[in-house]
Amino acid sequence: MTRSTSLRVVPVLGNSKRKVSLNLNRIGKEEELIVVFAGKGDDRIDLDLSAIHTAPKTRGRITVRGVLRDRASAKVRGLIKIARRAQGSDDFLEERTLILGKDARIEALPYLEIEADEVRASHAATSSAVDEEQLFYLRSRGLNQAAAERLLVTGFLRQAVAGEEDKKIGSKIEKVINYALD
Repeated sequence: MTRSTSLRVVPVLGNSKRKVSLNLNRIGKEEELIVVFAGKGDDRIDLDLSAIHTAPKTRGRITVRGVLRDRASAKVRGLIKIARRAQGSDDFLEERTLILGKDARIEALPYLEIEADEVRASHAATSSAVDEEQLFYLRSRGLNQAAAERLLVTGFLRQAVAGEEDKKIGSKIEKVINYALD
């Protein structure tokens, strides 16, 4: 994204239902949405995210990073919709979740609704447990289990805002990390 891109970072903690939309309604408009979430215990997180392109040559990005532990669950619905008149638009929806606990669950539901011919639109969704080899390596360097997990979770969530130096963004990410691990 360029310097003229509008950036929103949305932290989501615990039991939450959130709907967030990017409205790309002016020629050349660029927006980026980063959602970072954490759930633990019996938390239920429900996210409904969309990028709606109604003007030509727009560009959007939705990045979702989450951490779930214990019996927490999340449903992430993501929609990229590009209207017929929004030729030349470009969008990518990425959802990645780190699972900390065998009973945590994620349901990722990405959708594309493309009416235009000349666009780029794609999505990706993954979920995975903490890499045991990474944990072993960190533990072999003197970190206890909790410190090693914190380091891995911090790195995972901070990747969503890589390159951003804004202190407000950093504090939003830190709140999500603290909720996930404390």
